Amino acid sequence: MKRLLILSILVLGISSVVSQLVVVREFLAVFGGNELIFGIILGNWTLLTGIGSYLGKKVNPSQRALIFLHIGLGVLPLTQLVLLRVTKTILFISGEVADPTELFVWSCALLAPLCLIAGSFLVVACSLYAQKRKPSDIGSVYIIDSLGDIAGGALFSFLLVYFLSQIQIVYVLLVANVSMALITSFSSRSKLALVCAVILVGLGVITTGVDLNHMTVQALYPGQSILHQESSLYGNIVVTQLESQTTMYENGTPFFSTGDVMAREETVHYAMIQRDKNVYTVLLLGGGASGTIQEVLKYPAALDYVELDPSIITISQMYTGNLSGANVFEMDARKYVKEASTAYDVIIVDVPDPDSAQINRLYTVEFFRETKKILAENGIFSTSVSASPNYMGEHTRKLNSSLYRSLKSVFENVIIIPGNNIYFLASDGNLTYDIAQKIEEKGILTQYVNKYYLSGVITEDRIEMVLASAAENVAENTDFSPHAYYYYLSFWMSQFRSHFLVFLAMVVILVIILSVRIATHPVPLALVTAGFAGTALEVVLVLGFQILYGYVYSHIGILITSFLIGLAGGAFYVNRTPSISQKHYLVILEGLLAGFAVLIGIILPHLTRTSFPVIVGIVGALIGSEFPLASRLYYKDIRVTAAALFSADLLGGCLGALMVSTLLIPVLGVIKVCLLVGTLSFMSALLVLWKG
Repeated sequence: MKRLLILSILVLGISSVVSQLVVVREFLAVFGGNELIFGIILGNWTLLTGIGSYLGKKVNPSQRALIFLHIGLGVLPLTQLVLLRVTKTILFISGEVADPTELFVWSCALLAPLCLIAGSFLVVACSLYAQKRKPSDIGSVYIIDSLGDIAGGALFSFLLVYFLSQIQIVYVLLVANVSMALITSFSSRSKLALVCAVILVGLGVITTGVDLNHMTVQALYPGQSILHQESSLYGNIVVTQLESQTTMYENGTPFFSTGDVMAREETVHYAMIQRDKNVYTVLLLGGGASGTIQEVLKYPAALDYVELDPSIITISQMYTGNLSGANVFEMDARKYVKEASTAYDVIIVDVPDPDSAQINRLYTVEFFRETKKILAENGIFSTSVSASPNYMGEHTRKLNSSLYRSLKSVFENVIIIPGNNIYFLASDGNLTYDIAQKIEEKGILTQYVNKYYLSGVITEDRIEMVLASAAENVAENTDFSPHAYYYYLSFWMSQFRSHFLVFLAMVVILVIILSVRIATHPVPLALVTAGFAGTALEVVLVLGFQILYGYVYSHIGILITSFLIGLAGGAFYVNRTPSISQKHYLVILEGLLAGFAVLIGIILPHLTRTSFPVIVGIVGALIGSEFPLASRLYYKDIRVTAAALFSADLLGGCLGALMVSTLLIPVLGVIKVCLLVGTLSFMSALLVLWKG
C-alpha cells in the first residue's frame, strides 16, 4: 500500500504541474495576454489549491477517497480545456480584450474543482502515508510531491510540448490518473474499478471517433475556416480563412492578415526612404510574415529577418510567399542583436507593443544601445507602438515620452511620425518628414505611403501633437526598471469599465486575511513569506535571464527545473536530519533567504549564463528546507499540521503570482523587488525569533 501511495503522490505532482502549464498556456492562447493574465491564472491556481489543502483535513483519508481524487485529477483538466474554448465566445465579446476582473472571476470558477481536489489530495496523502504519525512524514510527502513536480515540469518542457497538442497532453493525464484509480480499486477490491474502466473506454471512443481539438478550436473562431492549428513552444498558432482573407493568430491575437497593406508600408518606408544607398543592408526584427519583407525588397537590399518562433516561419512559408528573398534566422531578437557582426543601414523592429516584460526588452535603453553598435554610420533605427495619433491620453503620453527619452539618450536625432501607429525613427544622422517627395523621386510603388495618403497624415498639427505627447517628464525605460511596460499596462487597464487595481487589492487583502487565519503561528506565517519569496525570486531570475541572454524556451525550462530540484534537495536534507529541529534554524533560513534576495538584486545584471541555474537552485533549496523544519516546529496532528503548512506555502505563492509580475516589477523594477523580498523575509525571521 505504501509503494502504491508513493506512486499516487508522484502522479499527483506530475499531474499538478502538467495540468497547470497546460491551463496557463491555454488561457494565454485563448485570451492573448501578458504577465498580468499569467499572474491572474497562476494566482487563482495557488489560492484555490491552498484552500483545498486547508479543507483537506475534513476529508476522510481512505483508499476510496484516493480513487475519487485520482478520477478528478484525470477528468477535470480535459473538462477545463473544452469549457475554456467553448465558452470564450459565449461569455466574452469576440475580438474584444477580456476585462481582467471578469477573467479573474471566470478563471476562479473554472479552476476551482481541479485545484481544490489537488490541494485536498496532499493532506489525504499525508494522513495515509503517516503510519507512525511523525512530523517527518509530512516532509516526506512534500519531497515525493516535489519529485513529481520535477518529473512533470521536465516531461512537459522537454517532451510533451514538442510532440503533443494541448488536448493530447490532457488525454495523457486522464489515462495516467484513471489508471492509478483502477489499480487502487483492484488493490482495495472496490467496485469503483468499473467506473474507471468505463472512463477509459469512453476516452478510447472519443479519441478514435471525434477530433475534439479541431471542434473546440473552431468554437473560438466562429464563421472562419480553420486552415491550420498547432501549439508551438512559444504559444498557440491558428491560421483561418474568411472569404479571400487569410489571418494568422498567435495566442488569440491577430499576428497578420493578408491585405493589411497600410501597416506594412508604414513600417518599412518611413525608415527606408531616409537614406540614399546603392544597396541597403537591412535587419528586420519580427513581422516578416505580414509582408514587410516584400516591401523592403522594393529597394536594392540585403535583408536579414529574425523570428523567435520557428513554427511561425514554417507556417508562413506554407500559406504565404512573404518570407522569400530574406535570410531567415530563428532566434530571440535581443540575442541576435548582441551577437551580430554585420553593420546595418536600417534596423526595423516590428514586434507587439511593450505589453509584457518579455516584449519590453525590445524597447529599453540597453537594447537601443545594442542596436546602435551594429548600425552603420548614420544608420536608421525604427520602432513603433499602436496608439491613435489623433488623441493622446495620459498613459499614452507617458508611454511615448518614456520611449522618446530612452531613444534620445542613445541617438542624436529622434522624430515621431503620426501614421496608422506612432512611429519612432532614430539616428545620429539627419531625419526628415518629407517622405512623400522622396518616395516619388525614387519611384517606389506603394498603395498608401505616397503623396495622396501622407498629405492628410503627416501634417504640421499632427506632428506637433505627437511631439507634445512625448514631452512628459518621465523616467527612461530600462531593462530592470520597465517603465514603458508599466505605462502600457496602465493604458490597457484604463480601457475597462471595472477598476481592476481596486479589485486586485481586495483579492490580495483577502488572501492576506486567509493566510493570517490559517497561519496563526509565526512558523506557518514564515512559510507564507517563503512561498511569496520563492515565486518572486523565480520570476525575477527568469526575467533577468531573458533580458541578458534572450528568451529560449529550453533554457527557461532548465531554470524552472533547477528551482524544483533545489526545492526537493533542500527538503530532503532537512527531513533526513533530525537534529535540525529548533526554531533558530528557521530564523537562520529566513535570514539567509533575506540576504540572498538582496544579493540577487545586486549581482543580477552581472550573472553569467551558467550561473543562473545554480542561483535558482539555491533559492529553491532555501525554500524547500523550511517546509520539513516547519512541520517539526508546528506539529500538532498529521492532518491539521499538513493542512496548515501546505495551505500557507501555497497562499504565499498566490501573493507572489498576483503581485510580482503584474504590479511590483512594472512599478518598482526588478532590483527593488529583490530588496522588498529581502525585507519581508528578514521581518519574518524576527517574528519567528520573537514569538516562535
